Amino acid sequence: MSVSDREYMRDDSAPQPPQPPPGSWQRRLQSVQAFKVFLVLMAGIFFMQHVLHLGGENVPGLGYVPWGAVSIQELAAGHVWTLAAHMLVHGGLLHFVLNIALYWFVGRGVQGLVGSRHFTRIFILSALVGAAAQMAVNAFIFNDKATLMMGASAAIFGLLMTYAVLVPDEPVDAIVFFIIPIPMRLWTVAKWLFIGNLALGVYEVLFHSSRSYGVGVAYFAHIGGAAAGWFYARALGYGGQPMTYASQWQPATVRKSTALTRAHARVEVDLEAAAIRKVPSSPSPALKSKSPPAAVPPESPLAELVDAILEKISAHGMDSLTSEEKTLLSQASEKLKQGGKDHA
Repeated sequence: MSVSDREYMRDDSAPQPPQPPPGSWQRRLQSVQAFKVFLVLMAGIFFMQHVLHLGGENVPGLGYVPWGAVSIQELAAGHVWTLAAHMLVHGGLLHFVLNIALYWFVGRGVQGLVGSRHFTRIFILSALVGAAAQMAVNAFIFNDKATLMMGASAAIFGLLMTYAVLVPDEPVDAIVFFIIPIPMRLWTVAKWLFIGNLALGVYEVLFHSSRSYGVGVAYFAHIGGAAAGWFYARALGYGGQPMTYASQWQPATVRKSTALTRAHARVEVDLEAAAIRKVPSSPSPALKSKSPPAAVPPESPLAELVDAILEKISAHGMDSLTSEEKTLLSQASEKLKQGGKDHA
């Protein structure tokens, strides 16, 4: 179930678009998972290029090079389509297998948590940011505009970082030296992969100022993709205060997260209609502490309960709510929507 499908994230007051009839091709298209679409595309393109040898050419000194790789030189030649193609193209069997293995692990989790629409955005955004970061490093540091870049690594690192922000405490087994499984938190694994790529990228910049064309790992593509995935997850309201324009640049008194805005759209109208909502003039003292405030006490009036929950979302993000608080927020809205009032 995606974020937008969760009951406490929906805005039922907004007009809903008409749904296609059951059994129609539009309804079947809505049920297609983006995770599977990208998986089929990557596998199909690899088979076509490396098994059937269609869509590639032999380059002296490099061997067989599949079409679709991106570089500044390719873009300058008018091959803008490589921006979209490079994220689905792989250089060889090992490159493909490693990427697909990691994609299989993180892709299914992200698909289940955010749905196909957000999955597609994360995949494409991370790939493009990663490509831009690597090409910028190649051009401005190595004075290299010709080295080709291909593969879904940047997109997969973006999915990994998104997954780690959404469920940071998810237990995973990290394989040390490809032999020893060590249980770790997902956030720990993602963090160390990011730090490792950053360290290797800096080392390459400092000590390998000249490189052979076609050789090397796109460390800065991984870094850029991971940063894009982290930012997107934070913009959704996970991992703390959402990384939005309002939360970063507007005064604290008018900051509202994406999740908070949706919650207000559903709850605030009902409470005002019942003439019982009273917005506090300043945040409660609990919200000024560094740690998330304690769970809302059940004996408080309904309006104060909802206010405290919405303030908690604004200060610490949607993931700071307990399951009881999420249920209470939904139940309060439903109750007031049906005409119930809190006179406590």
